[in-house]
Formats: sequence, C-alpha cells, structure tokens
Amino acid sequence: MGSAVYVTNRTAAVHLLCQLARPGEVAYAWTKDGVPLQPSEKIVLSGAGVLQIRNPTRSEQGLYGCSVANRLGSDVASSPVVFAEAPVILVRGRNVTGRGPGPLSVVVGGTVRAALGANVTIQCPVRGVPRPTVSWVKRGGPLGDNISVLPNGSLLLQNVSRQNKGTYVCRASSALGKAAATSVLHLLD
Repeated sequence: MGSAVYVTNRTAAVHLLCQLARPGEVAYAWTKDGVPLQPSEKIVLSGAGVLQIRNPTRSEQGLYGCSVANRLGSDVASSPVVFAEAPVILVRGRNVTGRGPGPLSVVVGGTVRAALGANVTIQCPVRGVPRPTVSWVKRGGPLGDNISVLPNGSLLLQNVSRQNKGTYVCRASSALGKAAATSVLHLLD
C-alpha cells in the first residue's frame, strides 16, 4: 500500500497487501474511493489483509484504502490503481512562418520558418500514464548553447542563428513505450 499501481489490458490480477507491523488479531476493512468494498467475482478479500482484483479494467481505477485495527490501535493506508497508457505526442502538422524578430511558439510536427535572432519555442505536448519523460535531440549534431528544454518539455531556441537550422526530435518515453515527433527549423534571409 502507498504506491501507485499501474494496470494495462494485459494485467491478469492486482494484489494489494495491507500488513500490520505487529502480529495478533487484526480486523481489515477495504474501500474504493471511500466506499466499502464487497467481495465479488472481480474482488477477492482475504482475511490476511490481501485484496485481489481479477482482470482489472478501467472501471476498477480508483483509490483503494485499507484500514487495520486491533487492541493496540488502528492504521489506514491507500494506493491508487490507475490504468496505464503508452506515451503519445499530440502532434500538429502545421507549417509556421514568423517574419519578425519577436517570439514564435509552435507545436511539434511541422516546419518552422523563423527570422535570424528570433526566439522559437517548440512545444511537445504529451499524454500517457505514468507521465512520460520528454527529451529533445537535434539530428546530426548537438542541441547548442542557446537551446534549453523547459520544465514543461518545450524546447526553447534563443536568438536563433544559422547553426540552429535543422531537424529537432521530441521523444516521449515511459515503461510502456516510446513516441517521437519532429519539427524542421528553417531560417529566413
């Protein structure tokens, strides 16, 4: 109990363990989203503090809680059960041209034409459970000193120069898989 449990379409069963540090007579009570759980074909409750969810689906997502009580006191613990999703990058295949020196912000997936000296932000919106890790690479070379990855996963190119021209790849990864999307940066004369 305490950690998130991720399930997929291939998960046969989930076992949640609710254990007391001291042995003795113990009473267990299980809840899902604050509502007491009753045994069923999908939910098996063991007197030893084990909850089994058979063939979990999205309807079994929720916050599972266990309360334990004996003559010495009581304790409560919970774990979220979450349906996992492979990483997906929400690509927009638009071509964008920024003629002036002002900032330009685009979503990964198209061609970007920017003026020399402009600041360009390429966003990489991702979806997935657990949240995917986002990283960026430039094909054929390093990112460069004027480029940084922002906390939200966007790529910021400051004061773009001819060395920044090229293809940038956003990569999203988690334990369930990987996704990638590209944008090509061209510079206007």
